[in-house]
Amino acid sequence: DLIALMDKHGIGTDATHAEHIETVKSREYVFIEDRDKLVPGKLAMALVEGYDAMGFFMSKPDLRAGLETDLAEICEGRKGKEDVLRGQVDKYREVFQGAI
Repeated sequence: DLIALMDKHGIGTDATHAEHIETVKSREYVFIEDRDKLVPGKLAMALVEGYDAMGFFMSKPDLRAGLETDLAEICEGRKGKEDVLRGQVDKYREVFQGAI
């Protein structure tokens, strides 16, 4: 089930899972089928296939899970928000520069 996969990959919390799911639905990355199944939309499939073909790892849960971990560490006082922001920007910059 989707929430179990989100938990496994460190994406979201109990408080944010529903919001994440609503976001992907509102962006039409997924659609509801048979009243209880999420099915990937054409846009989602195109993005995943495109990112994978270019060697980007944007469709994998690692980047998002890393952000979630960093945000938790900010809340716990172990990291500063400026350091996390700089680190996240550097990670995404590295992903995009690898394609140039």
